[in-house]
Amino acid sequence: MSTKWGSVHSARGFLSCESCGCAITADTQKGHQYYYCTNGKGVCTEHKAYMRSDFINGLISQIFLELQFDLELIEISGEAYKQRNASSDSYVDQSENTLLEELKSLDSKESTLTDGFISQIIKRPLYEQKMKEIENERITLKSQLAEITQRGPKGKPTFEQIKSVFLDGITASKRYTIVDDTERRKMLEKLLSNLSIQNKSVAQIKFKPMYQVLANAPKNASISEMLPIRDSNPNSWYQKPESYH
Repeated sequence: MSTKWGSVHSARGFLSCESCGCAITADTQKGHQYYYCTNGKGVCTEHKAYMRSDFINGLISQIFLELQFDLELIEISGEAYKQRNASSDSYVDQSENTLLEELKSLDSKESTLTDGFISQIIKRPLYEQKMKEIENERITLKSQLAEITQRGPKGKPTFEQIKSVFLDGITASKRYTIVDDTERRKMLEKLLSNLSIQNKSVAQIKFKPMYQVLANAPKNASISEMLPIRDSNPNSWYQKPESYH
């Protein structure tokens, strides 16, 4: 088969052969795209099983059904998520403000202590001791501030960001069947890591991390129930991907 220059083989690079582990590639001939195992190891019995692109597109559309969730459930659980995080964020803000005020008070104490030393009201041994105590306290407060800032709202995905992941899952199956090959490839880059095929059927699926969470979760699970999965590795839940829209 000869490849037609300029053709977009949307799924090439995302498919593998379950029988031998080699990549499934694609060629275009007489205006039609065909996918087949590269048989890189020379032992595959399926490398001549050519699959038309519309067949592959159908398989991919079907696997995207695993990402679907009930939209009403998303809205309901989303409200609970926002309320829970509003309380958490308020606590973080209050704690951060308290630590900043304590740090500011140390500057004032340090200034007063220095004035006392210069005016010789405070002797050098006491001055050095108190200055060391202030510095140790400053180090402790800055460490606490860094920790609570890291755990704060800036490090959390917003509900809108999380919801967009769910909406991608809801629309993916239908959308994949109606867009062109360029858009299909953008969708696969965003949603799919690998799909292995055996005997022209889906053998194994691996989605991108944040979408794998959706695929693994019970379809009646709430956002809050899935958050512990995200919290153990923030990058596994939300990374702002390039939109395929």
